[in-house]
Amino acid sequence: MDQSQVVKTLLCHSGLNIFKTLSGLVSDLETSLQTELTYHCIGNLCEKFQTVKELLGVCNCDEFAGSTTEQLSEVISNIVSKVCLPVTALIHISLDARPDFLVLLGHVGHILAECSRLDPSTLTVLLTKISAHIDTYLKERPTCFDLEKDSSLVDIHTLLEVLRTVLSMVHVSVCEKDKQVSELTKTIFFQIAKALDFLSVDLIGSVAISVLIRCLKVSIEAVEAFLVVIWGQVVYFSSHDDDRKQYLILCGFANHFFPTSGNCSGYDIRRKVLFWNILQNGLQSKDSVNRKRALYLLKRIVDICESIGANVETDPESLELGSNEKHIERHGVVSDKGIAGLEDQFKVFNTLDKKSEDSIDDVEKGVTSAAHFPVFWWHPSKGVALAKVWEDFMLIAEVLEEKQVHVIRPLLPRVKNLVKACELPDNGGHPLLHTSWLKSVLYRSSRHESLQIMRWASDTVLSLDLKQCPVLEQGLDEYLTGEMLFSLREAKLYVREPGSPVGCMPPIADKLVQFFKGCWASLSPEHRGAYFCRTIQNVCEGEWGPIPLVFICRGLASLPAAPCLDKTTVLATRKLLTGYLVAVETYFRGIIQVYTVRILLKLIDKNKVPLEDFLQILTLVKRDECFLKGTKIWQETVDFLAGEEISDPNSKGVAYEAMGTDIGPASSWTGPGVKAILEQGLTKYLDTELDSRYSSADHIPALTVARLLMLTANESMATKLRDECPCATLRQACQKIAGIVNAINNHVYMSQHKADKAILLLHLLRLEMGLIGMDKMDPASLVIQDTVTTCRDELLVYISRRTLEDLKEMDDVPLLDLYMDSIDMVARAATLSPVKFTNLVNTCTTCLSRLAVEQSLTLHRKLQQLSCMSIMGAVANFLSCDTANQRYLSVIGQFKEFLQKWTIMTSFSKPTAEKSLSQQEWGKLASQFLQNQWQVVMVTIVKGGAPWCALTELLPLAIETLSVGVEETAIVVLKCLIQIIPKVVSEGSCPDASLCQILESSWACVQEARRIPSFWNVLEAFVQVAYLPCLLSFPKDSLVIQNLRNYADKLIEQGVDKNGVVNVLANQIYRALFPPDMIRHAGKFVGLIIDLCMFGGLVRRGVRQVYEICAALKEAGEDCPENTLLLPIINEDIQVKIKVTSLLCHLDPADSTHCCLATEVVQLCCAQYVKVADGSTNRFANSLVHRQRHRLIQTVLLLQELVTMESVEPLWEFSWSSLEVETQPSIRHMLEWLIVWAMYRHKHLRHKIWALFEKFHDTKNLTMCSLLGIVIHLGPHLPADEQEEYYSRSMQHILPWCMAHHFQTRIYSQAVLVKLWEQSAQLGLHQIHTRNPILQTMVDFNQSNCNSTKNVKRLLDSFFFKFLDFKKDFMLETLYYIMPKMTALTEEDWIHPKLFTLENPHWTEGGPPKFIGVENERNKFKECDPAQWRYLTMRNFEDVEDIDGGGGGDVQKKIMPWQQMALEEDVVAEVEHGVKPPVGAGLVVVTSLINKVPNLGGLCRTSEIFGVSEYVLGKLQYAEDKAFQGLSVTAHKWIPITEVHEDKLSDYLQHKRLEGYTLVGVEQTAHSVCLTEYTFPTKTLLLLGNEKEGIPVELISLLDVCVEIPQQGVVRSLNVHVSGAILIWEYRRQQLMKNAAAS
Repeated sequence: MDQSQVVKTLLCHSGLNIFKTLSGLVSDLETSLQTELTYHCIGNLCEKFQTVKELLGVCNCDEFAGSTTEQLSEVISNIVSKVCLPVTALIHISLDARPDFLVLLGHVGHILAECSRLDPSTLTVLLTKISAHIDTYLKERPTCFDLEKDSSLVDIHTLLEVLRTVLSMVHVSVCEKDKQVSELTKTIFFQIAKALDFLSVDLIGSVAISVLIRCLKVSIEAVEAFLVVIWGQVVYFSSHDDDRKQYLILCGFANHFFPTSGNCSGYDIRRKVLFWNILQNGLQSKDSVNRKRALYLLKRIVDICESIGANVETDPESLELGSNEKHIERHGVVSDKGIAGLEDQFKVFNTLDKKSEDSIDDVEKGVTSAAHFPVFWWHPSKGVALAKVWEDFMLIAEVLEEKQVHVIRPLLPRVKNLVKACELPDNGGHPLLHTSWLKSVLYRSSRHESLQIMRWASDTVLSLDLKQCPVLEQGLDEYLTGEMLFSLREAKLYVREPGSPVGCMPPIADKLVQFFKGCWASLSPEHRGAYFCRTIQNVCEGEWGPIPLVFICRGLASLPAAPCLDKTTVLATRKLLTGYLVAVETYFRGIIQVYTVRILLKLIDKNKVPLEDFLQILTLVKRDECFLKGTKIWQETVDFLAGEEISDPNSKGVAYEAMGTDIGPASSWTGPGVKAILEQGLTKYLDTELDSRYSSADHIPALTVARLLMLTANESMATKLRDECPCATLRQACQKIAGIVNAINNHVYMSQHKADKAILLLHLLRLEMGLIGMDKMDPASLVIQDTVTTCRDELLVYISRRTLEDLKEMDDVPLLDLYMDSIDMVARAATLSPVKFTNLVNTCTTCLSRLAVEQSLTLHRKLQQLSCMSIMGAVANFLSCDTANQRYLSVIGQFKEFLQKWTIMTSFSKPTAEKSLSQQEWGKLASQFLQNQWQVVMVTIVKGGAPWCALTELLPLAIETLSVGVEETAIVVLKCLIQIIPKVVSEGSCPDASLCQILESSWACVQEARRIPSFWNVLEAFVQVAYLPCLLSFPKDSLVIQNLRNYADKLIEQGVDKNGVVNVLANQIYRALFPPDMIRHAGKFVGLIIDLCMFGGLVRRGVRQVYEICAALKEAGEDCPENTLLLPIINEDIQVKIKVTSLLCHLDPADSTHCCLATEVVQLCCAQYVKVADGSTNRFANSLVHRQRHRLIQTVLLLQELVTMESVEPLWEFSWSSLEVETQPSIRHMLEWLIVWAMYRHKHLRHKIWALFEKFHDTKNLTMCSLLGIVIHLGPHLPADEQEEYYSRSMQHILPWCMAHHFQTRIYSQAVLVKLWEQSAQLGLHQIHTRNPILQTMVDFNQSNCNSTKNVKRLLDSFFFKFLDFKKDFMLETLYYIMPKMTALTEEDWIHPKLFTLENPHWTEGGPPKFIGVENERNKFKECDPAQWRYLTMRNFEDVEDIDGGGGGDVQKKIMPWQQMALEEDVVAEVEHGVKPPVGAGLVVVTSLINKVPNLGGLCRTSEIFGVSEYVLGKLQYAEDKAFQGLSVTAHKWIPITEVHEDKLSDYLQHKRLEGYTLVGVEQTAHSVCLTEYTFPTKTLLLLGNEKEGIPVELISLLDVCVEIPQQGVVRSLNVHVSGAILIWEYRRQQLMKNAAAS
């Protein structure tokens, strides 16, 4: 008997009046609702509402038929108006969504539904009020604050919850009879559709869609109009990127848009291209929920098409929106006319773009043009092929949701099937798949979490054959120029192929070149321009890393030359050159600039781009980084300018605004046009106002004019300009400049700004000479030299006057830099008389002497001081170079005379009156003053003969100046110290303490300069000062030497984090110590030498990539900056090893002091080896410890010949003890080589070898293998009289080991025996063969039985057995390149022999070092492969393909049917809301006794996977624990979870028994049933016990049965998670078998 029957029976027998009872309840509820709803009263209200609901449920029974209709109507009216509607106004679910409130609203909805069933007019009233409330909500759109303060507002969430319950319980027939209800339902539908715009995704998913679908079911006749409205909202949301809404709505209405019957109610969005675009956007969305929903829709559509044999094709024209759709895209579905006109509006909308269903009748005939490819189509005749293609697509789309590469990799070859499906059929017709679907897969792959998948995606798209796969024809050019291009910004895609040598380009580099060329060949000439303009603009505007940008630009620069770039694109490159590239490392910046210029030279359209726009871009290209005159790119630019123009008749009317002329862009490239631009540009630049002033803004226009002048100063441009000689135009410009400069001192009214601009232009012309410089053979150089010579006198007078008189303000300081550059230009370009310099210097010294006696200097006077000292510094800088000859000794004399009177300043203080000047501004001026002062001091010391004072007097001044901390000044001071210190040391006038003080001050400058660009100059100057040969010659125990060691240790410590620091130190140590008379001092720095030998840390992957890319670009030799100052970025750690190794190679074995030094180095290497090995546990291959030990043994092996006799025995012991513990092959082979050398040189050690066979009998097999390998190398090099005995004893000792138990030892012994037998035959030791015939049999067996001795043969073919000759191969190349390579040491430790010869060119001319060669000329090792490492990369995907090439084999993934994706309309809300509804009455798993959270999380995941109906926890808070969620993943979101505390478990079990559940416990008891013999009922409750105590006795008595798992082992218990999983699976297995049998 159900609950309603119980209530009806009680009422019949009690004699109560049901209506009076209901009235009493209504009054009671009305009173209760007068007060505020609280959490404590909700439960009481729920019970009362439950009673009202049950009473209403029996009101229409026959037993109460005597009741009057008036009574019923009155009660119902009171219930609705006084109870239900007030409750909806009081509950705001948006503010408080506690379950109790939702339960109460559920009761209200049920009561209203019952009232509507009893009195149909109630439904009309209810819907009217709800519609009014929704309308108010739409107009007000209240916030949570408004809901709290305004009681007249009803929460729309509350209204929707009530509506969902009411409409779900009202029968459709009721609405069909009542037209008013039907109209109200339509109105509410449109209202909710309108509200979707601002409702949250959660609310739409949990309630709104359910209400809309129920409205749709009520108003069947308006289904088509409703669907049009919904589609309009989908269009609106998709156009506004409204996250999940569009996909949520489409999935919610999937049964109506895509019914399984195939009948789409007259509105088939499958025929709209816009729908498929939205779907594809979902598949490639960043949101995994959107991807899941889009894939669900696609699976559903494809499955329906396949099952019913549909005939569907999208109409390409449907991509164009109708007027109403455009309105929706902008404004949504709501018009300003309100609700009344919506239905008519969407009836019109429904007729838009409606196409006939006969659009693909001609598929077989292939009459569809190639210009119109359907995004989606299906035809029964192609059903099988289409099904196969879509199966591959959906499988790939689904597997890309995985993160494990091993799951994804086997399916990736199926993309080839998709590519093939996109190709145009030979016989015409549609391709099976539109390329936009291929784009979706590649787009999603390019954003996958796995780098390997991203790399595969880029390789796939770049390898597409664009002629076969119509990507561009099908409108995906925007994808290729946008999203695909941006996916290549990941720097990790640009790595070289594993196993390829350093210097190889990354594979993607050439693929990019081929891809861009493929795009070029596939596009028609009229479409190339737009495509590549868009590509280049995206490259210039995107955020790129330097490495991707290099190769993208390289690919674009490889295109054929053809005009296609417009003005906008050319100017877009300005953003690239002035923005992002500023922060890029100089070497990469230079290469990118070269490629950018080449792109413009090849693709610029002269008919669309004026010459001056091109010049603007060219001016931004850095001269010193890539655009020097004489370089390849410079010559290409000249050829481009000199080339012929293709006139465009359409360009005649385009005004050339830049020059104020009416010539078109094409005309500006002609000879007359170029000359006009030059003349007008020069005139415009030199035109100045009388009162204008020089500023940094003058530089850009000056550089533009100067660069164009230099580009035209050649024969090819002279022909184009019709000049008489190559430099005629340049000469005219220079004459104009010279005229201005020569007239400035005599022309009173000439603007000084004009003269300054002329000087700047002349200076830039000189700089633009680039690599050629002031070459007397170059015509342009001669023109500039003549110009400088012509105006030099007036120029120097002008500079002298301006610097001494006119520099009065801080704004005038930039002029000083220009004038200093001009002095240098005059000195170098013109043959300047010493008298001119003498006069200039005399003027400066006079001024400085005069200002020195003044007490307080104003800003004007301070700037005069600065100007005079700067001029003298510029002169001194010129005199310090090699080009300055003896003619200028008089000037040096002037300097000396000046310094005798001048008090050297250690600071340049700011004027006290200038409060507005910042310390930073003045600091630059102070640095400039001090720097020039010490420049004068330095040139006077170097070239002035006898010093003007005692040099020791300069040392305190230098220390004080260094303490100021200005790095640029410090560099010059340190260079002075390089000249001073050797002299004062040789005189003995400087004590050690003073020298140490100088070194300490110098070191402080280095520390302060660590984070500024000039750090490297400061560091190099310090190292040159500190490690001067004169300081290295100090006694070993002196304070100076101790400080030098200390500084070296600090530099090495800093060098670990800063690449190149230690290289500076190693360079200086090498330069100072390698001369024969200095190398003996190296013994004072043995510890430093060892540190340098060991130096080199682990390089980070990103840094290593930069090194490899630079090496590849340098190796390719293409388009690298040709400025020698821009060196590629290299790992300078390797340079340190080259330096220290080269230093050690200068030792002479014949010199006993050298041998002692070498012995000390070897001993310290051995001690350091033991220390490193014992101090770390990181012994894996290529770890830092491994590489450090390798370098130490390398050094020992290098110097072993120089070891003194008393150290041979300890070295022998060290070698064998190291072999006993060492595991790395690279180190073991060198130790073995070291032992062979020792045995070869020292006869007494040869006899010790035989005792070692017994010693190592029971040790590690590796030591015995080394001993066996050592034996084979010595014999051929022994004296002839010792060979027979040696080989006889060797074979006797080795033969027993051929039957050793250990496999590796046995194989080594057999290989060694074969090798010894062959050597003895080659040496002619026939008596050994005669005495041991059995050995011949063994050798023959090893050579004939391939199966059993293949390992022996592989060992014999290894480099150490087959090729290594310990004497002939003792070369630097073998030690530092071949051995590391053969033993799989990281490439960072490979040193090519060419690097040694580059560092020591005298080795090539005068012979190699005395004890070791450089290059191994035998080349035997080239025949041997390095260690066999197999690189598994994404290029090996083809290896897993099927034989048919389709990748159709079995894989670790299957397509999930769309029916199982839980996205149908009835459950989409719950899925979105995060709660999966119970699957009927099934298995209930109770875990209240378990207290370990990981077990609970694992059981939750197992329960969800196997469809458990309810999962019971002791505390719901467990589900929030990270340990729980870590194991459950997201299972807790998809399974109903109930909380039952352990204390209430007994009551819960009894309640479940009343509901018909069988209570089953998992426990071993006296009467427990074996799991294999138990059959689970459908309604089963499974109780799991505590981890330690199991199920308590008091609960076992409540169970119906206990089940135990049969066990075979000794341990008698399983983990509770495992036990639960076994029983849950057994239950599910039995149910599956039962269902299968029933079907």
